[in-house]
Amino acid sequence: MRWPWQRAERDDHLVVACDNDSFAYVHGLGGRVLRAGLELRGSDTPQAFAKRVRALGLPTDGVTAVLPLSQYQLLQIEAPAVPGDELKAAARWHIKGMVDAHLDDLTLDVMPVGDGSQKGARQLFVVAAQNSTVRDVTGCAFAAGFELSVIDICETTQRNVQSALADSRGLLGRANAALVVHGNQCLLTIAAKGELFYSRRLDWHPELLEGSAARSTDADTTDNSAPMGMDMTDADIVDYGAEPSSGAYDHAGAPPLVIELQRSFDVWERSQPDQQLSFLTVHADGLEQSLALTEQLASMLSVPVEVLDADALFPGLSDALDNAAARAAVLPLLGALLRVEKRHL
Repeated sequence: MRWPWQRAERDDHLVVACDNDSFAYVHGLGGRVLRAGLELRGSDTPQAFAKRVRALGLPTDGVTAVLPLSQYQLLQIEAPAVPGDELKAAARWHIKGMVDAHLDDLTLDVMPVGDGSQKGARQLFVVAAQNSTVRDVTGCAFAAGFELSVIDICETTQRNVQSALADSRGLLGRANAALVVHGNQCLLTIAAKGELFYSRRLDWHPELLEGSAARSTDADTTDNSAPMGMDMTDADIVDYGAEPSSGAYDHAGAPPLVIELQRSFDVWERSQPDQQLSFLTVHADGLEQSLALTEQLASMLSVPVEVLDADALFPGLSDALDNAAARAAVLPLLGALLRVEKRHL
C-alpha cells in the first residue's frame, strides 16, 4: 500500500471515500472533473451496494482512497537519527505514548514536515491508522472491483488545494492557510512552496456563527480596540514549541474558534518569522455558511480571509454534482486529483 507522496501511473485519476454505508467519488483528468458523486447504501445489502457501485463504470486500477479525518491521527515528532529506510520503525516507538491503540494494531507512515528549510531539529509527520480501518477501506474497494494504489489523508489533499490556489496567484512560495469543516471538526493547515508545515484540528459548532455575531456587536459597543488572547496551554496535535506572547491579545468577545485560530497563527509567526501568511481560505457546510464564517473571521483576524472557490480550481465540478450532500462528501477528495509526489526521506 502506497501513501500519497508516491506517484500514480494513470493520466486520469479516480479518488474515492468508501465505507459500508456510502461511496463518494471524483474522477478527473489534469485537474478537470469528469464525474463525481455520492452513492448511499440505503436498504441494499453490502453485496447489492457493491454491485451498484460497480455499475457506475468507473476506472478500476490506480485508485486513491482518502481516509475521513476521524479515522486516523497525524502526529508530529522529532525525526529519529536513523537511515531513511528505518524511519518508520523508529517512529513507531516514538509515538508509543501519543496513541491510544497498541502499536501492533496500527498502520504507520511518515512524511517530512515542510521542505527541510526549517531551523532546528528535523521534524516528521506520522500518520497512524488502525489496521482495521485500512482493512475496511481496502475491503470495500475490493468488493466494488477497485484496485487501490494509494491511501491519502485529508491534510495532504487540503494542502494540495490551497497550494494550487496560491500557485494560480503566483504566491506558491509564500505561506498560506486553509480551514475546512469536517462534521464536528475543522481542519487547519498551513502550507508553503507546496509543502505541509502545520496541521491542527479544531472543534466546530455551527451555532458559533450566530453567537459570534452577537458578541462582535457587543464588543463594538464597548471596546473596539480589544484584541484576542494567546494562551498556548491547550495547543493541539502539531505544535512548534512557541511561547505565548505576553499580553498581546485579550480574547474577550471572540468565539472559541477565532481564539484557537489566532493561537495557531501566533505559533506559526514565532516559528516561521520569515513566512508571513498571505491568506486564509475557508470552507464550511455550503456556500451560505462559508460566507458567514469568512465574514466573521475576516472581522477578527489580521490575515486576509476568503471563501474557498472549488469550482474555479476544478473545472467541471459544478456540472458533475447536483446536490449539497454530494458536494460535501466530494470536497475532501479533490486535492488528491492535483498532485501525487514522491519524496526521499
